[in-house]
Amino acid sequence: MSVPQIRIVPLSDWPPLDQQAWANAVHRADVLDKPGPLAHLSEEQLAKKQSAYGRWLGFVAEGNSTCRNLSSMDAITPTNVRAFINKLQSLFAPYTVAGYVTDLAVVVHSFWRDGDFGFLRIAATNLRRQGRPANDKRSRLRPSSEIYQLGFDLMHEAERCADAFGAAVIFRDGLMIALLAARPVRLANLASIEIDRHLSRHGSDYWLTFPAREMKTRRHLEFPLPKKLSLVMELYLTKYRPILTAGSGRWTRGKHSGLWVSAHGSKLSADRIYQRIVDRTRERFGRSINPHLFRDAAATSIAIEDPGHVGIVTTILGHSTTKTAATYYNQANSLEATRRHQAVVQHLRTQSVGKA
Repeated sequence: MSVPQIRIVPLSDWPPLDQQAWANAVHRADVLDKPGPLAHLSEEQLAKKQSAYGRWLGFVAEGNSTCRNLSSMDAITPTNVRAFINKLQSLFAPYTVAGYVTDLAVVVHSFWRDGDFGFLRIAATNLRRQGRPANDKRSRLRPSSEIYQLGFDLMHEAERCADAFGAAVIFRDGLMIALLAARPVRLANLASIEIDRHLSRHGSDYWLTFPAREMKTRRHLEFPLPKKLSLVMELYLTKYRPILTAGSGRWTRGKHSGLWVSAHGSKLSADRIYQRIVDRTRERFGRSINPHLFRDAAATSIAIEDPGHVGIVTTILGHSTTKTAATYYNQANSLEATRRHQAVVQHLRTQSVGKA
C-alpha cells in the first residue's frame, strides 16, 4: 500500500497571518523602503519556498493531534517537525527531504526573524549532510552526445507511433532531454519556459532568453538552439504541443503559454519534468540521470573531448567565475583515468580467459 502524499496548501488557502507574513517576506521595496528578507529570490526560488511552506501546512492540516487547532507558528515545534520529517522520509529520497526542510527553514526564519527556530535549521543542516548521494555521481554520468542522441531517438520513436497522443508525450520527453543535453539550464528554468517570453523565433532559429531576475546567478542568459533542435522545436510547436494542450483532466487549468504540456493539458511542473527525465534515462542507460547531472555531463564532456576550451563551461552553465571549469576539468581527468583503468582490467581478464 502506497503512503498518502502530503497536500500542498496553495497560498490563497493559507491562514491570514501566514499570507501577510509571506507578503512581507517577498515585498520588493523601492529606494525609500526596506525589502523583505526573500525579496532577492527569483520567481522560481520563491515558488519552491512557497511550496515548502504549503507542504508544511498540508501536514498540519492532516489532523495530527499535536498540530490540530494550533496556529502555524505554534505548530512549529521539535516534536511536530520530527513527525513532518518522518513523513517526508517515507515519501521522498533523502536529498529531496533535505531540500524541502531547508526551504521550510528559510521561510520560517523570514516570517519570524526573532523566533527560536534554531532546531529547524539544525535539522536542515543534518539532513543535507545525511542526504548526500551515497554513490559517486561520476559513475552515473554519460557523455552529453549519448544523452542528446537519446532525446532524438525518442522523437524518432514518436514519429513511428500510431497513437497520436502517446506520440506527443514521447516527442515532448525526447525534446526536453535533447534540449537539456545541448543547453543544460537549471531545472527551474527549463520548467519555466514560456512561448514568446523565454522561447522566441528569429528567422529559422529558436532562441532561449532568461532575464537575470529568474536566474540563480542573477546573470542574464540568452542563446540560440542548435539548428537540429530548432527544426524539431518547430515540429513540436506545430504538431505535438497542440495535441497535448487539447487534453483534459483533473489538473486542466485552461490555455497557457508554457512550453511543456502535461497529459492534462496543463503546464508540466518541474517535479514531473524531473521524473520524466529520470525515467527515460534509466530506461536507456540502466541508471537514472537527473536534470542537474546534465550540467555535470556537459561540463565533463567538454573537459574530456575539448580540454583546450574547458573555459566555455562558465558560459554554458551561466557561472560568473572559471572556478567551476577547473573543477570539472579535474573531475574529467579522474573519470578518464578510471575508464582507462577499467579497460585495462577488462583486457587482462579477457586474456586470462583465452589462456585458460
